[in-house]
Amino acid sequence: MRSLMSTVLTVLLVSVIWMVGHWDGTLGAGCSAAEREALLKFKADLEDPRSWLSSWVGQGDCCTWSRVVCDNHTGHVTQLHLGLPRPSSWHNSVLSGKLNPSLLELKYLGYLDLSYNDFHGIPIPSFLGLMTSLNTLYLDGAGFGGLIPHQLGNLSKLQQLGIEAAADYVLYADSLSWLSGLSSLEFLDFSKVDLSNASDWLDMIITLPSLSELYLSHCQILHIPPLANVNLSASLSALSLYHNQFGQTFVPSWVFHLKNLTYLNLAYNTFAGPIPAQLQNLTSLRTLDLSFNYFNHSVPNWLYGLHHLEKLDLYSNKLDGRVSTEIGNLSSLIYLDMSVNYGLEFERGTRKNTRCYAAGA
Repeated sequence: MRSLMSTVLTVLLVSVIWMVGHWDGTLGAGCSAAEREALLKFKADLEDPRSWLSSWVGQGDCCTWSRVVCDNHTGHVTQLHLGLPRPSSWHNSVLSGKLNPSLLELKYLGYLDLSYNDFHGIPIPSFLGLMTSLNTLYLDGAGFGGLIPHQLGNLSKLQQLGIEAAADYVLYADSLSWLSGLSSLEFLDFSKVDLSNASDWLDMIITLPSLSELYLSHCQILHIPPLANVNLSASLSALSLYHNQFGQTFVPSWVFHLKNLTYLNLAYNTFAGPIPAQLQNLTSLRTLDLSFNYFNHSVPNWLYGLHHLEKLDLYSNKLDGRVSTEIGNLSSLIYLDMSVNYGLEFERGTRKNTRCYAAGA
């Protein structure tokens, strides 16, 4: 009798453990059939010349498929790593086709990377704005074209957003009002996106309280709105306004209040006059790129007090006068370029650093 009871209890215990593992996912269950089918439908609409997704077949556990990451406990798909390194030789190896809305079945997907594929100018699908579990979305250089869908503003959990446009396709925004819904955003890259008609770009960016990195390179921004009070995130550590050809000669004053900046790129613009003395307030700078502008007068001595500088690029301006030996105070400097400033001279004894490029040094 005791043996029978023991057997019954054992069977019941095993059944309970199985049910808990099946329902709760605490035993590391594989992915669900619905999520597996969603991935297979997504793959079916892609062209994959190098068979990057060759493991996406059959009825197996999709958590074991390449470029798929699942939660160890629940088995839900949480990440899709479908991006590639920055391409040059990858041109015939990338994913293309179209994005199937079956991705919406991945209710727990937090990370989606499609960067540096080639979707041949198709629009960014608006259904991505329904994937509200996303905290990271990388579409950089993926060959999308047309208007950036405002539905992306529904992704309230988003912390990282990269939409750098590919060289062969025009990607643009006529307004950035949708950014106001992304209060958790920390990283934003709109490089090469045409923002010439998005006159509200600065108004919207200042609504992002957690922003740490902002890249607006080559965005065809023709002017900086004359806002009386620009209060960008105090956490901003990286800012690039590279190659926008602003229709003004002065650096906007709000830049000088970004005390936590470690990276500032203002290259390829129309800034002129003396290098602004207010830049000395940015004492945390590690990279300062002012190349391809029209800055004139001498290299100011206060510049040599930015002791954290690792890269200083003043290439191709109109600087003149003597470069002081105090440049040796930049003890962290790894890269220095002052070339194509034909009026510059270096004082005798100017510190030579073989790791740096320095015109005339």
